[in-house]
Amino acid sequence: VKNYLIFQFRETDTVQRLQKGAVIRANVIGLYFRQPVRDVHIKPLDPPLEGAWNLITYNATRDSLTLWIPGPGTDSLMLEISDNGIVLDTLDLALKPAARNTGKDKSTVAKKKSLEMRPNLISSKIKPGRPLILSLADPVKEADLSRIRLYHDSLEVKPVITFSDSLKTRLHISHSWKEAESYLLEVNDSALISVFGQANDSTAYKFKAMSEAETGFIKINITVPDQKKSYIIQLLGDKESILEQHSITGNASLEFTYLPPRKYRFKAIHDLNNNGKWDTGNYLRKIQPEPVSYFSKEIELSANWTMEEDWSLN
Repeated sequence: VKNYLIFQFRETDTVQRLQKGAVIRANVIGLYFRQPVRDVHIKPLDPPLEGAWNLITYNATRDSLTLWIPGPGTDSLMLEISDNGIVLDTLDLALKPAARNTGKDKSTVAKKKSLEMRPNLISSKIKPGRPLILSLADPVKEADLSRIRLYHDSLEVKPVITFSDSLKTRLHISHSWKEAESYLLEVNDSALISVFGQANDSTAYKFKAMSEAETGFIKINITVPDQKKSYIIQLLGDKESILEQHSITGNASLEFTYLPPRKYRFKAIHDLNNNGKWDTGNYLRKIQPEPVSYFSKEIELSANWTMEEDWSLN
């Protein structure tokens, strides 16, 4: 009796659909699609807004977007959503959430909301060579960067401060962080004002730069079967969460620095169509899913260790 190993795969549904449209908060809408959008068009039907009435940003895979509507002067909005010339759906949305009856005195003046910020610090620490990034809840209309100050051992230093995107939702503070040294970032009030007129509150972030003594390094030397094809190398954490990802063409050596002590795995995607992601197969076109390889062992990294591994994808 012969045994056979049979593989199966799930094809991608190529029919584009708007799966969900929802108001995230007042005047901010999220649109979620089945497939990455090609040429999305959002038409206001009621009221028929004109000019630059919205700001849009896409997620990394372009299958969802966030729509900011700074001042339509209305509590509701009807939108026609189309992609690649095909109308997908019509949405009728309330731009402001309904007021809740909390039982409190309605005469109390509501406090104006402030612009929220979120730093990319990990347990109040930052990797040397990486910028401190402040992710902002809404696009910024006005910025006074002189009101943002960085201190190292109580002495003010001059970082490079820039926005990394056109909508100004990600603020990069770049500096030559010194290992194990302490820093203080002060963002004084009204340094940043959103498209909704909301200013940031005064905020201070205390953090330290990671050191080699408390982290580990992994260097992996990769040999590929085809020097002209692309491969995606992923560093994985728990439950195959992607911690870092790099695309390579040909043999390469990759270094992963300042990693917390823990267990890691490596995954390689044979990116046959060079689109930067894994693709499933197509039965009718006789296309198999893109091959995936895993490094043969789990790497247990300790603090102050540097580990080097060789990996052949042949």
